[in-house]
Amino acid sequence: MRNLFGTADIIGTETGGGIVTKKESDALIALDKTILIDGRELNPLTYQMPNSPYVQDYLMDALVLQFLQEKIDTAHFYSGAFGKTIWRLKNAGTKVTQTIAAHDVNLSREEFQKLGIPFDYPHLNERHLFLTYVEGQLMADKVICPSMASKKIVESYGVKDAMVIPHGVTPPDAAIPMPNTFHVGYLGQVGPDKGLIYLLDAWTKLNLVGHRLLIAGRDGPQLASIWNSMGHKGEVEFMGWVDNPAKLYGRCSVYVQPSVTEGFGIEVLEAMSYGRPVIVSEGAGAADVVENEITGYIVPRRNPDAIADCIMKLKNDPALCASMGAAARAVALCFTWDKIIPQYQTLWRSL
Repeated sequence: MRNLFGTADIIGTETGGGIVTKKESDALIALDKTILIDGRELNPLTYQMPNSPYVQDYLMDALVLQFLQEKIDTAHFYSGAFGKTIWRLKNAGTKVTQTIAAHDVNLSREEFQKLGIPFDYPHLNERHLFLTYVEGQLMADKVICPSMASKKIVESYGVKDAMVIPHGVTPPDAAIPMPNTFHVGYLGQVGPDKGLIYLLDAWTKLNLVGHRLLIAGRDGPQLASIWNSMGHKGEVEFMGWVDNPAKLYGRCSVYVQPSVTEGFGIEVLEAMSYGRPVIVSEGAGAADVVENEITGYIVPRRNPDAIADCIMKLKNDPALCASMGAAARAVALCFTWDKIIPQYQTLWRSL
């Protein structure tokens, strides 16, 4: 067999997309010879072209065309708008799958508008561009979603053959002991639809002394102005980029993912694998792996009061916090990558 793996992300970077593309591409490589094409070859700026998913598709198609002198049996794409490329491959007899961690575009747009930030994504705003954006998903033999929420969204686009394969986790060898001081953590991007204004609002309402909200991520310091506008109550530490997630998970007692809409949220599984209970909004696809009131709490989206209440339950009951953390790690160990990768391979073999 001869396979192809394509993505506009850069395989193996320390981001959600980088981690997932590394594991997916390794899974395909393990089956047989595989051609890899990623964001390093699909950067439109390299060619002085507009930075657009459609240009990435154009570049992908041009690269794939060079390899089609011999048959490509299976092609898998991670995210992106690869309709032109998928059309070419399908016409050449290739079986095609695509991972789509879909989120609710309307909810994302609302969150951008709340903060006065332009929702500058033409492919999501203009209907004719959006239909082109999703046409590859409609042609694929199977669309893989990491959560039930994402599956429902792609089905609303018209996708008929969607299935759920959750993202996985690489856990530490053992749970990390709880810190001596109760802190709350968040790790990841800070885009408006991540719901961090609701976490900051909850933390401001609590106004705890001697306890910190730890926000880690490359763009975390951008939130400082929003926190200041909320009255600067409560202790918040903007950690910026951390080269090892243990630097966050080891310091916090509970992890919060307040996303308004998100395809998954791999940090939730990471935190659970470190032995931390999690507070997850209904908007995060990773809510699928959380057992409410056992491994943490699932709260309504956009609800600071619910987040604050759950934080206080765990703060006021260290034994509950510890037992939920232990239960969270046990669940996370059911989602290690060595258990997830065979699900991809079973699908590809079936095609």
